[in-house]
Order: sequence, then structure tokens, then C-alpha cells
Amino acid sequence: MNANIPPSGLTDHKALRRPEPGWVLTQPGRVERLITVGRSAMAAVSLWAVWIDPSTPARYVTLTYALLALYLLLSLAFTTVAWSSEGMPQGLAVGTLVLDLAAFTVIIYLTEGPSSPFFPFFTFAVVSATLRWSWRGAMWTAGVILVLFAALGSWGSKRRADSTISVRAPPTP
Repeated sequence: MNANIPPSGLTDHKALRRPEPGWVLTQPGRVERLITVGRSAMAAVSLWAVWIDPSTPARYVTLTYALLALYLLLSLAFTTVAWSSEGMPQGLAVGTLVLDLAAFTVIIYLTEGPSSPFFPFFTFAVVSATLRWSWRGAMWTAGVILVLFAALGSWGSKRRADSTISVRAPPTP
């Protein structure tokens, strides 16, 4: 057997060396960068979509614009942090997930409730939890989303019940 060929059968000795720091990202660093770029893109497209079609937030238009703009700024800040280091600390990753879920819930509430076009935001939260913490993160996040979505549905139905106009039938002779 040739002494220059590693036992694994690889002939490229550079592939066997430890990568230089800064050249190859660690897996958590890649995941955080992917999530933060996705979050920023989603926030920018959402703000653009509401600007193009202002009928989407039927109520609370100014508040929806302000919240989406703030979310975009926070997303860009998290992207800057993720790209300037090897990833985010575990506590910050949990904090961004909680912030995402809170922001998504408020945005959905301010627009059209459970039928909001922003409902796919919750899918982003499940995907980001899956990338960070595997199936357990996905399951916990999906459970929290189910509770939040049920709360949105109950608030929406209560609001509709409060705003209905009762019409009395004419008395029968």
C-alpha cells in the first residue's frame, strides 16, 4: 500500500487537514447565518408587500408598517451579529425565536387574524427551530405556535362577536 494514500482512500491531503479559522464556518455559524439572512429577507419582502398592497392590513395600517419596519431593523442587526462572529450564543438564539414568535403573532393579529397572509411566518419559526435544535426544537416550537394560533382565533372570534350588529325580527302578529 502506498504511504501517501490515507486509509480512507482520499488522495487529497488538504481535505484531511484542519481548516484555517475564518475560512470554513462551523455548522452552528452556518445555521445562524442562514436563519438571519432568511429572517431579513422575509421582513424586507413583507414590508414591501404591505407597501405595494396597503389593503392587506385592513386595520392598524400605521402600526403594522411601524412593526414591520422595526422587525426589519432588528433582523438586519441580528444578521450583522451572526456574520461578524461564529454564530450566536445559545441564549440569543432562544431570544430571537421568542422575538420571532411574538412579532409574528402581533403582525398576524394586526392584519387579518388567522386568515392573515403573514401566517407562513410561523413556518419560518419552525424551520429555524429545526435547524438549530433538530426535531425537539421543531416540536416545541410547533406546540407554542398551536397555542398562539388558537389564541389568535379566539381573540378574532371574540372581536367579531363584539362587533356584530343584532337585528331584531319584526313582531309576529
